[in-house]
Amino acid sequence: MFAATLTGTVSPAQAGGLGGIVSEIKGGLLDHDAGRDSPSKTIEENTLDVNGEILSVPIVFGHVETPGIQALLQPRVHVGFTANTAGWTNTGYAGLTWDWNLGSGFFTAFSFGFVGHDGQLKRNRVGNNTYVDTGRPNLGAPVMFREGLDIGYHFDPHNSFSVYAAHISNAGWLAKENDGMNFLGGRYGYKFD
Repeated sequence: MFAATLTGTVSPAQAGGLGGIVSEIKGGLLDHDAGRDSPSKTIEENTLDVNGEILSVPIVFGHVETPGIQALLQPRVHVGFTANTAGWTNTGYAGLTWDWNLGSGFFTAFSFGFVGHDGQLKRNRVGNNTYVDTGRPNLGAPVMFREGLDIGYHFDPHNSFSVYAAHISNAGWLAKENDGMNFLGGRYGYKFD
């Protein structure tokens, strides 16, 4: 059993962070369009992305005494980008991130939100029912869903490193084309007091 007290207001969990707003910055290198099987490989696959992200101080929606459940009630807002070094699809994204302390310095974080991109939306039509395959993923919609997962280690109260994976797609809800795209790599994080 757990005791729950839900507050009636939404408030920052702490007054800390940079200016009471930013709690952490993260940055790293990601494998762009990673993990496709042979029939769906694209010319964008395995190029390099630079990733950057800013996370707010936690926003508290309520309080429970069970730490794992409490984490669900205090997400952080994130805003980030990926810039492809080969000139392919770049993204800008925003959403919410939920963090869990796993003990002994280890942590995991899950994020969900939306992403805008400059990638190809659909195959190029050159005639009546004739299309050109450019080799790029057909993402379908200019704004899509984005999920991310960090698994990492805090070296001290400020510095961390994590293995990071993210996926973008429109889930087949926003457009007919839905190749999606995956990102995999490592990120350094710095937490402010």
